Amino acid sequence: AGVIFAEMKFRSISRIRQENPRGVKVAVSMILYAAAVIAPFPSCDQATALMQDAYRKAFSSTRKTWASTGYPYMRETVEISGRFSSRTNGKPDIILVMMESFNANFVEAKTPDGREITPVFNRLLKTGLYYDRFYGNSIQTCKGQATTLLSVLPSFRNKIFTSYPNLRFKALPSYLADAGYDTLFMQAEPKLTFDNTGSFMKRAGFADIRSACEWISKEDADKTWGRGPEDGLFYETFFEYLDRRKAKTGGKPVFALLATIANHMRFDQMPESRKMLYPGSATIEQNYANSLHLSDRQLGDLMRLISQRPYLANAIIIITSDHSYPINEHGISFNENGFYDESFRIPFLILWKGRIAPQRISDCAHSQVDIAPTILDLAAIHGGPNSFIGKSLFLKNGPCNPVYLIQPYNGTYLQSIRYPYKYIHSRKTDEEYVFNLISDPSEKNNLIRQDPADLLSRMRKDLETIYFNQHILDMNALHKEEGR
Repeated sequence: AGVIFAEMKFRSISRIRQENPRGVKVAVSMILYAAAVIAPFPSCDQATALMQDAYRKAFSSTRKTWASTGYPYMRETVEISGRFSSRTNGKPDIILVMMESFNANFVEAKTPDGREITPVFNRLLKTGLYYDRFYGNSIQTCKGQATTLLSVLPSFRNKIFTSYPNLRFKALPSYLADAGYDTLFMQAEPKLTFDNTGSFMKRAGFADIRSACEWISKEDADKTWGRGPEDGLFYETFFEYLDRRKAKTGGKPVFALLATIANHMRFDQMPESRKMLYPGSATIEQNYANSLHLSDRQLGDLMRLISQRPYLANAIIIITSDHSYPINEHGISFNENGFYDESFRIPFLILWKGRIAPQRISDCAHSQVDIAPTILDLAAIHGGPNSFIGKSLFLKNGPCNPVYLIQPYNGTYLQSIRYPYKYIHSRKTDEEYVFNLISDPSEKNNLIRQDPADLLSRMRKDLETIYFNQHILDMNALHKEEGR
């Protein structure tokens, strides 16, 4: 607006000498654009917003210089509850299913005409231990997988998979392997090189790393679309492979991580024949409901395939997601924008027949950093020296721990949840928000002016944990290897 006014009023641009108009105009344009990128104002232009984020990531610090030395996260053992130490029938197989883009707002939700969007999951949660207020600590598949396996917060600058190739760590699969488990990772995404996933999973301690697409044939074309195979076909491929692997390993207990892909943004590539809720869907809400409904129906295939295998009679089944995805709850339908609950909240369900009674937990918030220690607790494994920051969900140690959420894009929003209160800070604009998730689940009433000063101070201070975590990653001070 300023440039237009200057031109109209003073002919500032058109007076530029014409002998070398291109070079001068390009230089002036670049200077003006650089000023727009550096300016501390949000941009509605996505290209400029991207450049602003890149500039701030390149030149911003983690707010303070940490004086810590050594490996602050290191602990001697993983603290477990001991609740499952009396197991008498051997080590249980453990199957962790991370469903693609499962927004927990859709659990028990219905279409306007009363049909359940996730009927299979709704039935399953009544038979297991379900956590109502569970969060992915950030967005994107690789961030969710890294947080789950390392029990450490993600970077708000980069992806651990791709930008920390020399990071020292010991992940959940390695501890399970030490305890006698066979460890298997299988994804539905065709490319294990995408986001450097295969390399990371090898370093994480998986003995076998696969894409189900190795076995997908032309005969399966009607069940393969978008980014890869439907969940039902993926589950069939996995269990056929698991049967063969069990035979080779002599029946060793297995820890398997299954990563689905069918319910992937933008949810509009599924064939019409698969659209069961909204034929001819035209909006992202309808497309997502169709896509999630199909993935949910095929959870029934997962449970059927498990029940058909006697060697999995004692298996622990955990159903969760890599990350959530906003579906216009606040007018946002892209997971690299927004900071509301729908961008982070995911389901978390534990099924262990005969060992865990059905229960629904709603009193605290929990997140992906708690998954690895919870699995070691279920397996009655203390592990060894570790850098896990999460806690087993079966430990009852007084008040709820804070939950930390990171939106690394669109200006970088850092969050702390002391349930029911949620605090949000924008690194770009310095704006702050506080919501009460019980009285205001839609996050419409910002309480920043009303929040008690002591609580607000604590939640502001909570963010130092996220900055400190970034420092730990940048300094490669996460896990101390033996002999170092």
